[in-house]
Amino acid sequence: MLSHISDDVVAAISVKVGVLSMWGICVPLAYFLGIHQGLGLPGIWIAFIVDPVV
Repeated sequence: MLSHISDDVVAAISVKVGVLSMWGICVPLAYFLGIHQGLGLPGIWIAFIVDPVV
């Protein structure tokens, strides 16, 4: 099924999913851990580490 989709379309979809993941998961989690929970910079790094796992 995916063999009919051109490579540039697949790449564009991958980029869009990555951007949505970054802004939808990593940035809010970094705010929550870093500022709201008071962890500061380590909380932001935790959010960056958790993002690819989710």
